[in-house]
Amino acid sequence: MDKEFLRDYEAREIDEMKKFAQKFREGKIRQEDRYPQTHRLKLNEPYTKAIDGGEIWTQVPLYGTTIIVLKPTRKEIFKKIHGFDVEDVDRLIDFTKQTGRIQFALDEHPTRYEHLNFLEPLFKDLMPPELIHIPLDCITTDQELQHLYHEISSLLENPQSLNFVQRYAKQKYQVTPDDIKHGLIQDLIRLRLLGHTDLVEDFIAWLGTVDVMRYTILLQMIHDVFLFPYDPLKGVRAIKRPHISELSRRFLTVSRMSEGVELPYEVGKFLNDKLNLMSAKDAEGAIKLSDEYDVYDLRKVMTALNECVEREKVDAINEKSGEIAMIFENIWRDADRLRGRISIARHTVSFGIGIVGAIATLPVAGVGGLLSGLGFEVADKILDIKAYESISEKLMKLTAQNSVVHVYDFKKKYRKLH
Repeated sequence: MDKEFLRDYEAREIDEMKKFAQKFREGKIRQEDRYPQTHRLKLNEPYTKAIDGGEIWTQVPLYGTTIIVLKPTRKEIFKKIHGFDVEDVDRLIDFTKQTGRIQFALDEHPTRYEHLNFLEPLFKDLMPPELIHIPLDCITTDQELQHLYHEISSLLENPQSLNFVQRYAKQKYQVTPDDIKHGLIQDLIRLRLLGHTDLVEDFIAWLGTVDVMRYTILLQMIHDVFLFPYDPLKGVRAIKRPHISELSRRFLTVSRMSEGVELPYEVGKFLNDKLNLMSAKDAEGAIKLSDEYDVYDLRKVMTALNECVEREKVDAINEKSGEIAMIFENIWRDADRLRGRISIARHTVSFGIGIVGAIATLPVAGVGGLLSGLGFEVADKILDIKAYESISEKLMKLTAQNSVVHVYDFKKKYRKLH
């Protein structure tokens, strides 16, 4: 890509960051504000970042927008990091313009993408903004910042950490070992400011053992789990269960810090198998997302499946996907069982109303008043046979788990009940 174009691009990004930082220092950032601003990164709610190290196609249907955070990685490992082929870029640009269901953002300064010529159409057409953390000088004093920088820099002065820095720099373009070390120090300072002193030392020890490619894949999740309070973009935190399990084995605090995350990779794969969410697991499939399923409805099902995983304490189970798949299958079947119980209740309600001879001669308002006292709507039109199903559903849903009810409602709406 043209170097002058990228320099101008970077200058504009830095100017935008400085404006945001100044507003932050002045206390003018409102709770609903985010960075990048809406005019630069248009997002449909709910939005999240694509999970690195896994294909994006099953994640896209579950969110209003999925943000693909581009890393300046070498072409030969680009797909392994980002989850799509470089040949998909043009089609994904079209998909972004047409729907907004995918958006792109930069993980680093624009000049560091100079040699990634296959991304030039994306840069020229979409001008993706650079993502940032809240600047450290907005959070602490210059004096404390200098003290922490020196302290953590000293901790990184060991052969294992320095070797990691050298190996990591080789995976990226336009990045020196000093750049890598500076970025690490800033992340570790943020951990310290959050009160995770022990975690800083554990993290530095981990650098001496972790594979560089594995670190590259896990880095975004590390930021979303450990440093989420410093993210001015926010959004839904999406993870891949094996990733969180891998970090939990190394860092004991991960499970607590990862509360409230979602599992779109596992949920998306399960729903794709059950519902054929897309015609193919590629860019064409994403662009031809079926209109059959509404995002809102899919979100309710995803929430239900996530609730089941949390209830079963899956973080105490090993990282094999079989346990999660089994939980998903159980709730899917429970929705069918709920339908069976509703069917039985429907006949019971019908029989019950039928044998109360006096009720049959009462004015409809009288029957409505009786059932309203039990929590049912008068508008159910008691003497209409459809009311029996409506009443029975309400009765059975009162005793069912919310997660099962959400899946039942989804399967009923899309006629997936067996």
